[in-house]
Amino acid sequence: MNYPKNNLKQYQAYHTQFITFVTHFFGIPLLFIALQIMISLGFYRSLFFFPLHWLGLCFLIPVYFSYSILFGSVTLIYLSLLTYVATYLSVNFPSPCFLCFTFFLAGVLLQVYGHQCEGNKPALLDNLAYVFIAPLFLMVEIPSRLKESLKNLKKS
Repeated sequence: MNYPKNNLKQYQAYHTQFITFVTHFFGIPLLFIALQIMISLGFYRSLFFFPLHWLGLCFLIPVYFSYSILFGSVTLIYLSLLTYVATYLSVNFPSPCFLCFTFFLAGVLLQVYGHQCEGNKPALLDNLAYVFIAPLFLMVEIPSRLKESLKNLKKS
C-alpha cells in the first residue's frame, strides 16, 4: 500500500518552513481533539457498545502501519492519547460543544496562519485525504526536525 508514502511526500511539499511545522504541531492535535469530541457527542455514540470515536481510530491503524511499523505504532499511541483527552473533555467539561468549536477554530486558524507565512494554500484544499496523513506527518517530521536542530547546535 503506497497510499501513505506517496501522500506523505506530497503533503511534506506543502510544509517546508519551520513556522508551518510549528503551527501544525499545535493545530493538528487541536483539530483531531475537536473532531473526536464532535463524534463522541453525536446521536449515534456507539456501535455495539463501542464508542464511535475509538472505532474511527481503529480504521486508521492499517493506513499508518502500512507506512512503517515504527511510525505506525508511534502515531497510534499519539492518537490514542489525543482520543483519551477528547473523551475526558467531552464527559467532564461543562460545555463540550463550546470546547469543540473553540478547538476547531483555533486549529484551523493556526494552520491557515502557517500556510499564509509559507505563501501557499493548505494541502487539504487539494486532497481531502491529507486529513488522515497530517498526524503521520507530525510523527515523521518531529524526529527529522530534532536531528536537524541537533546538527545545527553542534555546528555552532
